[in-house]
Amino acid sequence: MHRLFRSLAVWSLCTLQGGCGQTDISTPEEPLSSKLEPAVATLFNQDVGVIAGSAGCPSSAPALWMHMDNEDSRAASYLRDWVGSTQLDEARNTTFRFCRVDGAKFKPLETHPTTRSAYAVLMLGEICPPGSWYFSRFFDNEDRDNRNANSGGIQPNGNAAGDTIMFFCLFHGGGNPSTPAPSLPDLGFEYGVFAAQSFTFGTAKGQIFTDDEDTRNTNSYSVWSEYRHLALTMVSEGENTYMHVARAGAISCGDNVCNGFESELTCPADCTRCGDASCGPLENPTSCPYDCGSCGDGVCGYNEEIFSCPSDCDICGNGICGPTETPSDCSADCG
Repeated sequence: MHRLFRSLAVWSLCTLQGGCGQTDISTPEEPLSSKLEPAVATLFNQDVGVIAGSAGCPSSAPALWMHMDNEDSRAASYLRDWVGSTQLDEARNTTFRFCRVDGAKFKPLETHPTTRSAYAVLMLGEICPPGSWYFSRFFDNEDRDNRNANSGGIQPNGNAAGDTIMFFCLFHGGGNPSTPAPSLPDLGFEYGVFAAQSFTFGTAKGQIFTDDEDTRNTNSYSVWSEYRHLALTMVSEGENTYMHVARAGAISCGDNVCNGFESELTCPADCTRCGDASCGPLENPTSCPYDCGSCGDGVCGYNEEIFSCPSDCDICGNGICGPTETPSDCSADCG
């Protein structure tokens, strides 16, 4: 099996020499969108790539792309929900599209590592911006007649015949104390980041699944152990790859999405949820007895149980012989 990249060390060497896999590579069978024509950009110290939105990248954020020739046999790669301009062709091969921006615009969203606020962007500079830590994913792409291709200017990432490697900058929220940002930065255009399904600072979510090479698969993963649990919620390990993404956007009360620092008290319009064990300002005992009710209303609320409110909670068949039950009237619980 032909391999251009034997290890991460080889990729590092390629980076020092100006990047890997940018010449003598076939282009994808389907033409790339004219909105995302490849642009040559200087490798700045802390540049990052964000997932291009549906309208592509503006001139201020040069576009770049990587085409991965996924497994051909029983091809199962897919895109789900919001994935920006990421494309899946008829053969189920994936084209990732990114916009190059200044990484200094990005900051952690909370002071402690948590999946609700951690996110990652593609590493395009010599180092990751402050508040982030790099990790990488190596993809073993289709071995036969591989058609991997890229726009150039993707280093330190690499993409050539048979293999792809992506480096990410993970904004984890830990490490040196700092004032977190209230939201992802407003870049003036639609974009996305890699983030867990539980991420609460986005306006939409999606998933990219790549069906990687089946034969002698050599997929690998590199991440600092302290942040491994966060990275894996965004980009999986294993013989195939799940990538979870989120669309950035201003967090505003009234957009029907409870995210960021919103709560049932600060934004009841977005965050009121009957059954969340919190009686919010838009709830009352009639509309949500579970959250707001009282003993005797016929509903066993979140703050009631069999012995504190048997009239509501002592129900035959729940496996507990309550104070109002006997073997004669509830043999299932008391027999």
